[in-house]
Amino acid sequence: MLYQFHDILPGSSIKRVHEESVARYELLFKRLELVRKILLRKLSNGEELSIINTTSYVRKNYVKVNNTWYQYEVKPYSSSKLELVKQDSTIKYGKDYIENDILIVKFSPKGYIISLYDKENKKELCKEYLNKLVVYKDKWKFFNTWDIDINYHKKRKVLMKLIKREVFIDGPWIICRQTYKHHKTMLTQDVILTIGSRCIMFDTMVDFNERFRMLRTDFRTTVYNEQVKCEIQFGHINRSTKNETSIEKAQFEICAHKWIELENDNYHLAFLNDCKYGHRVTEG
Repeated sequence: MLYQFHDILPGSSIKRVHEESVARYELLFKRLELVRKILLRKLSNGEELSIINTTSYVRKNYVKVNNTWYQYEVKPYSSSKLELVKQDSTIKYGKDYIENDILIVKFSPKGYIISLYDKENKKELCKEYLNKLVVYKDKWKFFNTWDIDINYHKKRKVLMKLIKREVFIDGPWIICRQTYKHHKTMLTQDVILTIGSRCIMFDTMVDFNERFRMLRTDFRTTVYNEQVKCEIQFGHINRSTKNETSIEKAQFEICAHKWIELENDNYHLAFLNDCKYGHRVTEG
């Protein structure tokens, strides 16, 4: 826990703490890698490619090994052999859209999504736009590492400029790769649809070189609710999406672990991530 305390995580420690924690993490990773190899030898017979599920739920997905795609379904805390991916003709694409057997995603000339259509439920999920990459002003505050301006969204903002787009298929994935620029900042993002999946993946790499600026991705959806579900350590809590009371106004930025979710008319829309992020969810 020494290397998980609150100043190390956001990077607000002094130089000595950074240097020592990085060195200790390198040592810890080496030890963990040794333990991992020992355990993997006990779970695999060494004669075929296998995958390990370290989670508490069944996982069914695809994985790329040495430029070859495989598929798998594995039980919790178990291992399973990999199977070669079967060819599928349900994924399609054009210069401004990608499509699988469930979803159609259309892009604007500026890069953001202008239509997300669920073919199974015959439902449009994009109200105005989705995944609009925007740079906001983030003026200096006394606790600058932690705090942002409550009125940041009312001030001037700049849309990142799309400079390149390519669409292609890689195994079970159909990928729209887009490159953006803002001043000295470069961003490359893969928007990915998978065969048979209801999930859109956003794989983003950013070289951020701005001062007192904040990069966010904005979504305007057709799914509305007066509450949003937010995942926390041991479950989830509901938070208001209204902006009327003093408590609601104070929640102009809310936290969540792996996901947040909106739902209406028995339709659920969730935003998942592999880290912990702040969210602004207002008016649904």
